[in-house]
Amino acid sequence: MGQYFLIVNPAKRQFLDPSSFGMNPKRSGMMQGAREEFEDITPQAIAMLAYFGYADELAEFALEHRHPLRYLGPVVFAVKCEPLKKALDRLDPDWGKKYKEVCE
Repeated sequence: MGQYFLIVNPAKRQFLDPSSFGMNPKRSGMMQGAREEFEDITPQAIAMLAYFGYADELAEFALEHRHPLRYLGPVVFAVKCEPLKKALDRLDPDWGKKYKEVCE
């Protein structure tokens, strides 16, 4: 049995979804009722990690486990995180197809 933390900033009404980082996807529904009131800033947080030098690690983890690709797609396409896109392209030029498969 482990401990899991949900990171919430009530002052700005923001939260991070731990399942996006590969942490206990069963807990991702904790903010279900408050999603309209709180902004999910997980894609921006992942982009920040990529800009701080963790793009390769994020891409490797997502390609190895496939499920996290679902969360990296919006970071590349919506947030326009260039370091993460370059890492994914370098490690697997077909990652976009795998992303679409995971999202279907």
